[in-house]
This record gives sequence, structure tokens and C-alpha cells, in this order.
Amino acid sequence: MKKGKRTVKRRIFLSNTCMVLVTLMIFLAVNLCILKLYENTLRRKAAQSSELAPYTEEVKKILEEWTLVKDKEQYKILARDIGAKNYVLYIRSDDKIVYSGRKGGERDDLEKYLKDDGRGHIFSNDNLTVVSRYDTVSGIEIYAISDRDEEKHGSWEGHYAAFLIIFIIDGVFCVGGLLLISQLFTRNLTKHILKPLTLLSDGAQRVQQGILTQPVVYTGDIEHENVCKTFNDMQLYILAEQEKNRKYEKARTDMITGISHDLRTPMTAIQGTIKGLIDGVASTPEQQQKFLKTAYRRTRDMDVLLQRLFYFSKLETGNMPLELKKINMSDFIRNYLKSKREMLEGDNICIEEMIEEDSIYVEIDMEQMQRIFDNLIENSMKYANIQPLVIKVTLQKVDGRVCLCFSDNGSGVPGAKLPHIFEEFYRGDESRNEKEGNGLGLYIVKYLMEAMGGNVWAESGQGLAILMELPAIGGWKDESKA
Repeated sequence: MKKGKRTVKRRIFLSNTCMVLVTLMIFLAVNLCILKLYENTLRRKAAQSSELAPYTEEVKKILEEWTLVKDKEQYKILARDIGAKNYVLYIRSDDKIVYSGRKGGERDDLEKYLKDDGRGHIFSNDNLTVVSRYDTVSGIEIYAISDRDEEKHGSWEGHYAAFLIIFIIDGVFCVGGLLLISQLFTRNLTKHILKPLTLLSDGAQRVQQGILTQPVVYTGDIEHENVCKTFNDMQLYILAEQEKNRKYEKARTDMITGISHDLRTPMTAIQGTIKGLIDGVASTPEQQQKFLKTAYRRTRDMDVLLQRLFYFSKLETGNMPLELKKINMSDFIRNYLKSKREMLEGDNICIEEMIEEDSIYVEIDMEQMQRIFDNLIENSMKYANIQPLVIKVTLQKVDGRVCLCFSDNGSGVPGAKLPHIFEEFYRGDESRNEKEGNGLGLYIVKYLMEAMGGNVWAESGQGLAILMELPAIGGWKDESKA
């Protein structure tokens, strides 16, 4: 793994953790702001809700009636009187506590409860009730503070501080709990995500090693199942393409070998014929003419083989231009079959035609259509295995389609081989010693028919029938006959 790259597991963990932390921080910040905004309001409400301690008026009356003297015994008597009312006595003189009714409980915050008019005054704050009196002559300050909530309840600040601490502790526990839960869910999520990724990685390594027969087996999330299925389909496709290419290369090699063999036969015949002429074997003009015709026929055979090889090369490169023209298919077939009969005269071949209409128009390349017909007739001549050979050509128009059929009276094709006869390099008879051929004739027929917008298929019964369809188009007036 390259340095600096993040794993999916780490990325998911960081994403979830940041999401939880940011959410919690925002939650805590908002709550702290709300507490701060309402702090003063809470203080005022707490002060307003404070109630005076019991016996407050009686304590006030005791302080007003008491004679102010600087005598500790008198202080104790006063402390006892107000202590009976649950009050604590504090006396200040010269800014110092001279008497405290609570041991160790000296206070330095009493000035806010004092008024210097010589009378007794009542104050209530933070759950405390304070009664105070100030003697302007002696300078003595007397404070009676209720004893009911000072220790038991504490001040408002104490409650607020305790609440703040609890709030912070609760926030810490919330953060910790959410992080723990996030970690558990993240671990479970990464486990589900990394499992198919690991399987796919192992599968890719097997493909790299050329092992294409072992599929990726995964059951889980539908998205990951689809990815794994696509990967398995890819493996099957590559495997099929490899097998197809293997067969293709073998067929190409066989074709080149076959054409080389087919070329050698007429070449040998031509050489023998020429050598015979040179050596004077053919002494009469008739014999010389016969030798020359034989050599010429062999050169034509060689030309056919070379043209086929050149044609195949054009098919492979896709350099097969078509010049589509609108023609009368009825006339085209009649003229073609007429010339073909003349060419095959004496070969014990009968070509019959059945044309239902005289004007059936299609848009085709005439040269390529002639090549289709040549291949079909040649195919019947090679593989029909019957004498005499009868080839029937039928043309009809059905539902806007032009239907054309080439059939023979031969042995036909076995049902298992019938779907493959249009495949490239396919030959139903694998023995070249019995049949000459390269498996391209019907492949070329299919290629050209589809290129011209038609389709082709085969049927086998009383011989082999090749059926073709082309879209029919409307005719036109021949103005030369008008």
C-alpha cells in the first residue's frame, strides 16, 4: 500500500468519528450558551422565590429592644435568645467580628445587609434571611442570620456549580458512549464492505494469472452481489473470447494451409502442361490446344482461390464498401441463372427457377449479390453428394419482404451442425481429402446479406435450403418504354 493512501476502513472510521464529535460539540456548545444566557434570570428567580425564615419578625423585635453594650456575656444572652428562633448571631465592631455564634464560621460578607439608620432591617438572599441593626453611637453592627438552609441547601452558586459539573460529566459519558457505539458500527460496516473487496481482489489476481474458471462466491448486500456477478460474467466472457480466438486462429491456420494446398494442385498441373508443350509431348495443334485449355482452366482455379483470399482480407479489415442500387430482383435472378447455366453446361447440374412476380424491387449491391449466389451454388456442388444435382431458386414477395430460397436435392446437413454452418471457417465435413473448402462461403453469404439489411438462415429436409430475406421497395416506371 502506498504511503499516504487511506484505506476504506480508516476513511469510514474517521468519517463516522468526526460526524459524532462535531454533532456532540455543537450540542454541548449550544447548551452552554443557553445556560449562560439564562444564568442571571435563574438568579433573579431564585432570589424572588426565597421565603423569610420563621420567627423573623420576633428576631427583629429582639434586636431593636436589645441595649447595645460591648459585653461578651450580653452577646451570649442575645445569641441564646435568637438561637431559640434558629438564628445565628454575628457582631462586628471596628470592621472586625467580635462575636460569632458559629465556631469557625466568621463571615466577611455582612456589609451588604447593613443600613446605618439605627433600626432593624430584614434581608432575604440565596435562601438566607438576615436581620441587621447598626448603632451609630457605639459603632456596633448586629446580624442575625437564619440557620435553616445555609448548610443543608447551600447557595444558588453552589447548586449551579454542581449542575454544571454534572452536565460536563454527562457530556463526557455521552461522547464516550457514542464513540464506542460508532466504533462498533464502523467495524461491522467495514467488515461487510471489505469482504467483497477482498474477494474481488483475489479474483483479479487469479485473472492476472490466467485462472478464469474459479468464480467469486459472495452472498450479502445486493450492490456487492451485483458487482461480483458482473465480475464473474466478465471472467466467462474473457474465457469464451479466448476459446473463440483459439478456434479462430486454428481455423485461420487451417485456411491458409488449405489454400496453399489448393494452389499447389493447379500450379503443379500448369507446370506439367507447360513442360509437356516444351518437351513436344503435344505434337499436333489439337493436342496443343487441349493442353492450353487445361492450363487456362487451372489458372482460373488459382484466380478464384486468390480472389477468395483477397476477399477474406477485405472482410477482416472491414474494407468492404457496398454500392446499393435499386434493381428488379426478378430480372436480376433470370439473367444470372441464364449465364450460370451456360457456364455449368455438361456438369450434370440442373438449375430451376420459380419467380412469382415479374417486378420485385430491392436495393442491393449487384456485384456482392452475384457473389452470394456463386457461393450458394458452389456450396451445393461441393456438399450435396448427388448426381444429377438439382438446384431450385425461388423468389416471392411476402408482407413487404422479398423472400429468396436456394435449395438442392442433396444429403442436407445434420441437425446438430445446422446452426453452425454460417460461422467463420466452419465446415461440416472436417476431412479436406474428401472435400475442398475453407469454411468461408456461407459466412460471406451471411455477412453480405446483413450488410445489405437482410437476414439469412438454413433449413434441412430433402436437401439443404438457404433462405434469405430483403426489404422490398416500390418500383418505378421505365420511361424508355413509354
